[in-house]
Amino acid sequence: MAELQEWLYILRPNRPEMLVDPTYAEQIHVREHYAYQKHLLANNILVHTGRTRNDDKDMLLLVIVKTASGQAAQDLMLADPLVKNGLMSATLYPYWAALQRKC
Repeated sequence: MAELQEWLYILRPNRPEMLVDPTYAEQIHVREHYAYQKHLLANNILVHTGRTRNDDKDMLLLVIVKTASGQAAQDLMLADPLVKNGLMSATLYPYWAALQRKC
């Protein structure tokens, strides 16, 4: 079995107004994204997720996952409801956590 590697994907809103005045469809997709992230967490794929607190075009949503390959990480990113439904653009990076506090 291949050793799992960490990958970071960054999401950016395609319509920044959705952060303060979401449409009904955007609200649905945000809920789907949350459920998707919970599924990844329950299956030991999700390492960390969170977003910056600003509600403008510079908002970033970060997702760190552990997968066996970059292709698997890209597949997860593209399946994210926020990406799949065009609400956010996404970029994938190989990631390495240098230091981490134990919780």
